Amino acid sequence: MDRRASSAAPPITALSVTKPSAIEVILQTRDAKASSRDVENILNQLGAQNIKKESLQGTEILTAELQAEKTQELFEKLKLLGEVKEKGLPPEHAKESIKIRIETTSSP
Repeated sequence: MDRRASSAAPPITALSVTKPSAIEVILQTRDAKASSRDVENILNQLGAQNIKKESLQGTEILTAELQAEKTQELFEKLKLLGEVKEKGLPPEHAKESIKIRIETTSSP
């Protein structure tokens, strides 16, 4: 039994290593508060889970879990709101949920 238990451990470790990391997005708009509400609506439309909001000195932060295949649609909709800078894109073939962090700031 000890042999089976030790041989089962590597696949679990491999899965945790290959899981995509969080995507970070910075969205620069004229009005961070208003745009943050729009971003939350977009996330809801795309079926995001565990949406959390936070406000820090003029920056609105939203975190959520979204199906990886819906990230491209998310980026297209965010670009309608302002300038988008993204970091950590998921692999094209990813099917699981990924964490997304969107910082909405007001541009000067």
